[in-house]
Order: sequence, then structure tokens, then C-alpha cells
Amino acid sequence: MRPGSWVRGKISIGIDPFLYFERLAHQPGAPALVYDWKIEKIEVQTAPLIEVKPRVLERDVTKLGWRAILETKAWEDEGEYLLYCSPVGGPRPPKGRRHP
Repeated sequence: MRPGSWVRGKISIGIDPFLYFERLAHQPGAPALVYDWKIEKIEVQTAPLIEVKPRVLERDVTKLGWRAILETKAWEDEGEYLLYCSPVGGPRPPKGRRHP
């Protein structure tokens, strides 16, 4: 790979909520990351997980699709969800104790 090359892939971006709420949110100039959202619609991925290597599961790309559902069961299954949301108001200040 060289500078200027294109790369394609799937990534996830996350923020450690404990680090943010306990420390980062209280730093001068820290961006607001807490917003209220209204969930308009939820869809779940319908493709089953298949073993592509020993102990490595991926979605069966030949069966990809989405189905509307009323609520997630994220703590009980390996669902992949698509949330259609609208922001409600502006950012909220984080709760939690402040560190010096």
C-alpha cells in the first residue's frame, strides 16, 4: 500500500463510555457526544451466521437482507441492527462525577 491508495473494508467506531463520562467530557473544549434520539424504525439482518474458518463466523452474503422489527434483542442474540433515527433537541451535558 502507498500514500493515496484506496482501501475498502468494514469498521466499527466506538467511544469508551466510561472514559468519556468520567474524564474526557469534563475537559475544556471536549465535544458533546450525548444526544437524545427518536428511533423511527428498526431492521434486523436476516442472513444467518456461517462458519467461514474454524471458530470464525460471518454473515452468509448470499442471503443478506433486512426485516422490520419492533424491538431489538441485542443482549440475547447476535443480531445486526439498522436503526432509523431522528435527533431530538441538542446535546446534553454528561452525568457523572468530575475529576480534577
